[in-house]
Amino acid sequence: MRSEDSAALIREAFDAWAVRITDPERFGAVLPGSVLAAQQAPDLPGERDLPKMAWRSMANAGEHVAAANHVIATGSVLVKPFLTLARTTMIGAARTLYLLEPDEPDQRCIHALRLLRTESKDVDRLIGVWEAEVGRPANPDLRKLADDLRTETENALIQMGENPRSEMADAALLSHAAKRLSHLPGDPLARLMELWNFSSGNAHARTWTWDMGLERGKDYAGQFARVWSLPMYLMDEAWELWNERRGATRT
Repeated sequence: MRSEDSAALIREAFDAWAVRITDPERFGAVLPGSVLAAQQAPDLPGERDLPKMAWRSMANAGEHVAAANHVIATGSVLVKPFLTLARTTMIGAARTLYLLEPDEPDQRCIHALRLLRTESKDVDRLIGVWEAEVGRPANPDLRKLADDLRTETENALIQMGENPRSEMADAALLSHAAKRLSHLPGDPLARLMELWNFSSGNAHARTWTWDMGLERGKDYAGQFARVWSLPMYLMDEAWELWNERRGATRT
C-alpha cells in the first residue's frame, strides 16, 4: 500500500477516535447481558471495576490519538511529538487488550490485579517523590490510599492463587499485544519494540533520535504512517474486542 493511502486510512481512524472519546455514555457503556455486565461491581482494589479500567486505558490512548488529529488539522506533521503521542496510544491499547482477552471472568480479574499491582507501585513512588520534595510525610489520607491499594491488590492476588507481587511491565504488555498483529508483514513484535524504544528515546529527549532517519526527505505521508501504523492497528484490535465484550456492534 502506498504511504499516502496508509496515511489516509490512519486519518480516518483519528477522526473516529475524536468522536468516541467525547461520548463515553455511548461508546463506553456496558450493555445488559454482555460478557462484562457481571464485572461492573466495584469489587477490585480501590473500588475499581474491570470495564471502567478497560475503558479508561483505551480512552486515554484515544485522547492522544485525538491530540494528534488536532495537530494534523493545522497542516503540520511533527514526527517527534507524534512519537510521544503514539507511545501512550500503544500502551493504552495493549493494556485494554490484556484486560479483555481472557474468556474466563476470573482470568480477566487476575489480569486486572496484575495491572493494579503495577499501578500501586507507581502511586507509592509518586508519594515518595512528594515526601522528598517537601521534606515531611505525605497527607495521611493519601498515604493510606496508596498503602491500601497495594495491600488490597496483593491480598486479592493471593486469594486468586497468584504471587502477590505478580504484575505486568509495559514491555510484557506490548509483547502480549503483538500476537494480535500476526497478520502483518515482518516480525510484529520486533517492529513494535523498535517503535517503543524509539519513542522512549524521543520522550526522554535523547539526541540520537535525530540521527535515525525518521525525518529524512519530504515523504511526510511515509513518516506519518511509520509512526502511527502499528499503534492504530492495536487500537483497532482493542476497539473491536471492547465492543465484543461490552455487547455492542462495532461502530
